[in-house]
Amino acid sequence: MIYLNVGATTINGQSFQKAEEASGFKFVYTQAVAVTEFNYAPYVAAMQSKGVKYVQWVGNYQNAVQ
Repeated sequence: MIYLNVGATTINGQSFQKAEEASGFKFVYTQAVAVTEFNYAPYVAAMQSKGVKYVQWVGNYQNAVQ
């Protein structure tokens, strides 16, 4: 789970994760990302090292493009 660390997006990301964990999902990586972050390489490396198979993004499409 990766979500923007801003306003309602933070709350939504955390609540989505909590609800999905209650449904049986297992999250091995969760990270809040600053709106001003432009280098996602460290997050990708961390996810790869933890064996992440699925990424869920909570945020606007402009930041997701990065």
